[in-house]
Amino acid sequence: MKKILNPQAKSGYLGVYSKNKSDTNWVIKDPKKERTFFVTNLSAFVDSVNKRRKDKLDKSHLSKVGRGERKHHKGWTVTALSN
Repeated sequence: MKKILNPQAKSGYLGVYSKNKSDTNWVIKDPKKERTFFVTNLSAFVDSVNKRRKDKLDKSHLSKVGRGERKHHKGWTVTALSN
């Protein structure tokens, strides 16, 4: 797994990617809609974000947002990127 983190990027923020071609690609937007994250490993992304937050994200809730079962989780939105 390769991590590319650039906290100075304001519009396109690259997150956590894996080398497995069958993984789903996700587009995640933060609550302020200032940053966009492109990731394949949603769990690792949540772990990396939670290291810097007091108000922790929940992996299962963010996953439900990605599957369309919820609209958002603490303002974060997730959509699947078409391959």
